[in-house]
Amino acid sequence: MASPALQQIHAPTFSISDSEDDQGGDTVERWNMRDVQMWIQLAPIPDTLIVPDSHTNSAERFAFGLLSTGWASYADMGLLMDLLPSASRSRRSSVTDLTQTGGKLFYCGAYRHGPMGGLMTNTMQYPNVSRLLASCIKGLSPAACFTSLAFHRNILTSPHIDNNEPGINNLIVPLSRWKGGQLWVANPHGRDYIRAATVPGNIIQVSPPMIAIDANKLHATMPWEGGDRLILIAYHVRQPVLSPRERCILANIGITPSSPSSHTVVID
Repeated sequence: MASPALQQIHAPTFSISDSEDDQGGDTVERWNMRDVQMWIQLAPIPDTLIVPDSHTNSAERFAFGLLSTGWASYADMGLLMDLLPSASRSRRSSVTDLTQTGGKLFYCGAYRHGPMGGLMTNTMQYPNVSRLLASCIKGLSPAACFTSLAFHRNILTSPHIDNNEPGINNLIVPLSRWKGGQLWVANPHGRDYIRAATVPGNIIQVSPPMIAIDANKLHATMPWEGGDRLILIAYHVRQPVLSPRERCILANIGITPSSPSSHTVVID
């Protein structure tokens, strides 16, 4: 019997060995998926879905339409990215200058910077978009625990370590087709070396429906070509600092942190 994640995909999934341009050891020549339209069945939406009006921005209206149908194609997600604002720069030093790659970033959910924490502004300004992104993850992995979502297009990262909640992997959903663009993840028993790191690792293909990695290990993005590299990442910040109201907002959106008793700092 297929896994729940595979059952939610409205198109066949496959390993990289099925790719029509697989060139053996040359990772840049490998497509991450076949040239077919892919769909994600969204998780059921809560009753608090916000109906757009004439003053609602186009991204929120578009997200509402997708949530109403219960399905989102990869092409739909590309159109959504076009409608969204982009962070002018990334807070992460590991992210290559966005002007070099034509990159675009959108974040929502919880943040944690030192002792400070709370909800990112986009969470309230784009509630339907936030719900849609969370519904994509929950549609593929209903039991997933995460506090935050990152929607990236053409983002190249050098080797870095995220300060995420130990034991909770990042979930990465590819939403477009490209050549190369794998993730390199450090592994003392790995056989793959990259110039920017002095330790071995494994190169992991980012193929549908999703992959999971331990982002607390050194990892990096491999170069790509052949198209835009669009991905959705669900991650769990370390000990999120959230008030009961903020946890309620996340729950209404469909973002489900791990148990507050074990990981979350609750503030009044």
